[in-house]
Amino acid sequence: MGQAVLWAEVIGGLTLFFFGLRSMREGLQRYAGDRLRVLINRLTSNRIMSFACGVLITAVLQSSTATTAMLVSFAGTSLLSLAQAFGVILGADVGTTIVVFLLSVKSITQYALYVFAGGYFVQRWAKTRRMQYLGQIIFGFGLVFFGMNLMVQGMAPLKVHPYIPVIFDYLGEHPIFSLLFTMALTALLQSSAAMIGLAITLSFTGVLNTRDAIPIILGANIGTCLTAFMASLGLNVNARRVAIAHFLVKAVGVVLAFPFIAYEAHGLVVINDFLAKVTPIPADMVSVQIAIGHFCFNFGLALVFLPILPLGVWLVRRLIPDPKGGEEVFGPLYLDKQALETPSLAFAQVKREILRVANIAYDMFRDAMNLVNPRSDSQDYVMLLQAEDDKIDILDRAIRFYLAQLSQESLTEDQAKIELSLLGVAADLEDIGDALSRELIRTVRKRADKGLRLSDEGTKELCEFHHNVLLQFNVVLSYIATLDPLVLKHVEEKKELVADKFSALRHGHLKRLHEGLQESVDTSTIHLDILNTMQRVSLKLNHIVKLTRNE
Repeated sequence: MGQAVLWAEVIGGLTLFFFGLRSMREGLQRYAGDRLRVLINRLTSNRIMSFACGVLITAVLQSSTATTAMLVSFAGTSLLSLAQAFGVILGADVGTTIVVFLLSVKSITQYALYVFAGGYFVQRWAKTRRMQYLGQIIFGFGLVFFGMNLMVQGMAPLKVHPYIPVIFDYLGEHPIFSLLFTMALTALLQSSAAMIGLAITLSFTGVLNTRDAIPIILGANIGTCLTAFMASLGLNVNARRVAIAHFLVKAVGVVLAFPFIAYEAHGLVVINDFLAKVTPIPADMVSVQIAIGHFCFNFGLALVFLPILPLGVWLVRRLIPDPKGGEEVFGPLYLDKQALETPSLAFAQVKREILRVANIAYDMFRDAMNLVNPRSDSQDYVMLLQAEDDKIDILDRAIRFYLAQLSQESLTEDQAKIELSLLGVAADLEDIGDALSRELIRTVRKRADKGLRLSDEGTKELCEFHHNVLLQFNVVLSYIATLDPLVLKHVEEKKELVADKFSALRHGHLKRLHEGLQESVDTSTIHLDILNTMQRVSLKLNHIVKLTRNE
């Protein structure tokens, strides 16, 4: 019965530990909001900035594995270059040590229930969403340490278990087995911080010393690469390069560190003793030494690889060269599933896909006048428009399905508005595609079936109006790409110009009808249908701007 209670506490504590990490990460993501997206967008080729961004992003996500998997997808969609991603990876590995340092402080576990209760009441009584998210962070923080406290209590009998010293003596004499086991378990847990948290828990019970903990640190660091590698499967060459780069960095570090475990254990004790003299950190504490070891390993990798980052990029490119030829099946490029865990990043990906849809719609509208002017190859343009509209339909469905996967409970009020506006923009672009591929083609075919020809003046007016709407389309694309207020001023000017031109052209057409021009009388319905289709495109562009401004 006692043994059952032991395992109940260990398993329950581990469950609370993981649930707390997840709750804390979600709260931090919601509290950070679009700051994560802004941070990613401001990345430059400067390796120091990339490193700093990696540290900050992982401090928010509380998981270097999540950050690296995100980078894999970003590289796969060309949001980041390999050099940028390389620097962020080095920063992410350092950023994950922050939570490990907190886990190493045993005294925090004694106040876990107070922290847990405090987080609950902050959420309960919060008057703003940001305060609710802050409460969720505190709530998760308390759960993490309460879970650790349960695990420590559950594992306490291990100190007097007759087989435990034998097992750890064997692992101490054969550190390679400890490294391989930890690597596999970390890949299963998908969190190096969680694995090292378990090692810290064992150190609290007194069954794990610093020397035996070092292979666990090394195994956890290399095991976390496997999640990113799995995430890269099925993605393009850039995504695979980021995953391999992450693995190579860790593998080189493990190979260099593994032969010197005894010296490293002594060095961690020395560093711990030094810090105890200048900080409140307690001396001769294995849990603190584990946290220091985890930090030193990752910070050391950053010191080694940041200066030679271009060489590392060159090596990875040689290991995974660019593919030769091959046409890929059409589909979304930027809708990364890993980004769904962070709504602001998911929205950034959707915006990139929407810009792709908008460019397809722009090209369709640009070529639309080839149908209005009789040409021998008009049928080719009909097929082209229909094929391009099919592409828009594919991307529109993908965008709607992608956004539907975002949990409504995880969205802030502002993020929910952004989601609706993105859906609206995608729907408007899909309507533009339909207007051109269906209404315009139907109108042109009606003219061809009746053998009618637009008047020269009417054709000239339609071409002129098409040119004005095309200019409007161009500045709208610039605005949704940049959200620049100066561009918005040009958008408003084009909007007024197109509206005035539409009214003038309708008036001019009616004037020709009153004059009894036979070509105008015969093709009046067709002329107005074409004019109205282009005006519909203009109105959809106006609505897109309105939705984008309200984000």
